[in-house]
Amino acid sequence: MSIYSILLSAFLAPFVFAVMGSGLHSLLQSGANSALTYGLLLVYSCPVYLILGIPISFWIHRGIGANRGLGVILHTGAGAAAGSISLIFVAGPVWAGTLLGAAAALVFVLLQVLVEVLSGRKRGTAAPRRR
Repeated sequence: MSIYSILLSAFLAPFVFAVMGSGLHSLLQSGANSALTYGLLLVYSCPVYLILGIPISFWIHRGIGANRGLGVILHTGAGAAAGSISLIFVAGPVWAGTLLGAAAALVFVLLQVLVEVLSGRKRGTAAPRRR
């Protein structure tokens, strides 16, 4: 993964996660205010992605090299740990924080892969192949 894909994913992931979370919240509760849920998820997930997501992603990608499967597992585990620790401080259920953290980490990893694919860069190549 390049630094470009990690940084771009860290800035896009809070918005995608907030849209998914507010959509799910409005589906599960018919009278829910999705704009308020979107704002709360965005405000609380942005610092986590920027402060924890970027350094942890650099550390994971430097440590594992080209093994993407192990990277997804490590990112999901780190997100689950961050989510469970954060909800302990606000007296919420630990399983909910673990699930939210894992979902947020998967959004982050999938955006990294999507940015890499759309930019046309693969490991070892400088530019996309043209026909």
